[in-house]
Amino acid sequence: MRYLKILGINILIIFITGCTVDELLNELKGKKTPKVDLVKAIDEGKVGGFDRSDPINVQYEMVLNYVRSLNIQCVDDEMKSGPSPEINSNDKLVEAAKEHSDDMLKSGNFSHVGSDNSHSYDRMRKHGFKGLKYAENIYYKHDSLGNGRDTWIHAIESWIESTDGHCSNMMDPDITDFGMYESKNSDNTTSYITLDLGQKE
Repeated sequence: MRYLKILGINILIIFITGCTVDELLNELKGKKTPKVDLVKAIDEGKVGGFDRSDPINVQYEMVLNYVRSLNIQCVDDEMKSGPSPEINSNDKLVEAAKEHSDDMLKSGNFSHVGSDNSHSYDRMRKHGFKGLKYAENIYYKHDSLGNGRDTWIHAIESWIESTDGHCSNMMDPDITDFGMYESKNSDNTTSYITLDLGQKE
């Protein structure tokens, strides 16, 4: 009965305000989903020293650290916020991210669980990363015209706006290292991206 009363109140509020439940919860928290235009920030020179001719891991590191330098309040369950300390690209985490992106591309299964039933922390430890904390973000895109060069940037933007923990994974001040990898099919129409994050022991 109590549940029905609460549901009735929620429906009444939604009817009066025209809000969805998610919008209502965000308003109650007093927070809005953060939006960051990373392509614009790069084009305006805000991502200091960013150069598209640099190795891709250097580009990833510069953009992720730019994001972590911002005053972002995540709206997911953990509600982490920035600015946060800089993080470093770690070859062991890159290998773990590559393994999972390649596996998702091959299997067509968009999941944190690998085709061998491995989890993110299994893969990170398998590749030699010993951590106090592990986290993983994944992204999938299919475009019949072929993916553009900025698919990975759009992935980071979508994680910032996510309400499912992806934003807090990136903004977590305890994180020290990351590895990111994008796997594409031969005609560049399908892309799977994995971002593995960890705190060194």
